[in-house]
Amino acid sequence: IKSFGVQPLMRVTLSRDGRQRVLHATAGHRWFAAKPHSGARVEELTTAELAPGMKLTSTFPQSVATRTSPSPVGVQAGLVFGDGTKMSHDARIMLCGAKNEALLDWFPNRQPRFQYDVGTLVTGLPRSFKDAPRLDEGTSYLYGWLAGYFAADGRVGRGTPTLYSANPEHLELVRLVALRLGIVTREVIGRKRQGYGDEPTMLYELTFD
Repeated sequence: IKSFGVQPLMRVTLSRDGRQRVLHATAGHRWFAAKPHSGARVEELTTAELAPGMKLTSTFPQSVATRTSPSPVGVQAGLVFGDGTKMSHDARIMLCGAKNEALLDWFPNRQPRFQYDVGTLVTGLPRSFKDAPRLDEGTSYLYGWLAGYFAADGRVGRGTPTLYSANPEHLELVRLVALRLGIVTREVIGRKRQGYGDEPTMLYELTFD
């Protein structure tokens, strides 16, 4: 198909979690909307048939969480991506406190460790661990990477898992990884915080459904 020709477009305004997005579609474009008070779960509508207040359905791939285990190497990479440091010849991570002491089990003994008052420094890790993972990696590796990154920078408060970062691109990457794994996320939200400096800085968060 080289061309559909020139067709008029209709503007469709969608909202989710308080954020809006505007799309443009032809009048005959198909949409799947939730059908209230009916035995049918969805109904197929064209753009011209949509009405304000309708709820569109969402489709996500099946979650891998029940049929795969997180790769230990992926967990290491996610931890280093979130809390590690890339050096000239390796990557390393300082594990502090009781929570981080439990994470030592994910690192094999062959990697050099140095004990300090504040925690354990694990060295000799691949420098690539500090880089973003490829989205075409295996699901076990990506599942481990997501688990490790969440252990580094995530929080579960009142049952809501949330991941934080000063870099919104990192959280957009997490959204893509989660989509590949069948894990539903919401939009990335930014807000100002008072850090160590004089001026407030932005902190971004991503909530998992």
